[in-house]
Amino acid sequence: MAGGSEAGGKNRLETVFGQMESSGWREAWITSTANLYYVTGFLCHPHERFLGLHLDAGKGKATLFVPELDGDAAASNLPSTVRIVPVSDREEPFAAVASELGAPRSSSGGIVGLEKRHVNVSRYEGFRELHPGAEFRDVGEILTALRMIKSPQEIERMRQAVAIAERALEAAIPSIRAGMTELELQAELGLRLREAGSERVSLPMVLAGANSALPHGHAGNYRFRENDFVMIDFGAYVQGYGSDLTRTFLLGEGTEEQAWIYEMALEANIRAIRSVRVGQPYSVVDQAARELIDGHGYGGYFNHRTGHGLGLEMHEEPSIHGDCGTLIAPGHLFTVEPGIYVPGLGGVRIEDDVYVDPEGRTRVLSRFPKTLRRLPIG
Repeated sequence: MAGGSEAGGKNRLETVFGQMESSGWREAWITSTANLYYVTGFLCHPHERFLGLHLDAGKGKATLFVPELDGDAAASNLPSTVRIVPVSDREEPFAAVASELGAPRSSSGGIVGLEKRHVNVSRYEGFRELHPGAEFRDVGEILTALRMIKSPQEIERMRQAVAIAERALEAAIPSIRAGMTELELQAELGLRLREAGSERVSLPMVLAGANSALPHGHAGNYRFRENDFVMIDFGAYVQGYGSDLTRTFLLGEGTEEQAWIYEMALEANIRAIRSVRVGQPYSVVDQAARELIDGHGYGGYFNHRTGHGLGLEMHEEPSIHGDCGTLIAPGHLFTVEPGIYVPGLGGVRIEDDVYVDPEGRTRVLSRFPKTLRRLPIG
């Protein structure tokens, strides 16, 4: 899959090369599919096979080691400046790398970048043999900082991903009824996401009744009952970019406490979004939501962060919690998703996708209504 024009891939590679050179880095490896896609426009899912983009800052050379079965796709989608080296299933990948690049790469020091959050121990040992005298630093930090500032093209893909998700949810809602299982609604929403145009479907999180008090629960065979909360956390994908939305409904009229919990979560969501200001730390967004819920005595039932960045991955930086010192900046894209989860009763989460535009204005990309929606029982 191509992620953009060849010029766009070249520009991002040049940016990474520039940052490496200014920091005195000799070489770097990009090994995660998301970061490879970001800098080159080529999306590959190698599974257990080796995938690595080698960057030589001194020579300005980029070499992609790719599973042989993905070689043709790489040739069709990569910028022409990237050399492609297919690696067959019969080859030991680091032997293929050493044969192409020469090994050992350095016996006298130098800085080499690795994605420290992505490289496992086995791969690290391979890189250590390839670069025996190197100091390894985290190239992931450079890539994270770049990816936090979304381009207009990235935001347009996210707008489309949000719109597809919302169309799918509206199409699925009429099927919700007492007696339906969480798994059945999960399947229905997955079908609707495909019909609405999502390029792939990650299983939506569907939780109802007491299960909705589990912030990261798993859909099962629980059958919906009258007065259940039905919480749906899901998203759609457009050219690799995924939306992330949550809406919670009431099946039937519900109780006064349920209505009160919902209104608290909604007000926390609104206040958190209103608190977004360029130059302020993300901790203020978390505090805006948490202080309201704490003030009503339900703070113990809000047991997760208020949001996170998103884009090529469902969870990106920043992590929006009370100690987050990352400053809000134009180009940032993130979720705001306070929740209240009462054991035995159920939970409410309301999640929006929020963008800070180049002028510093807060734009809520998600438009699906947030007022409490009561659904008929059957």
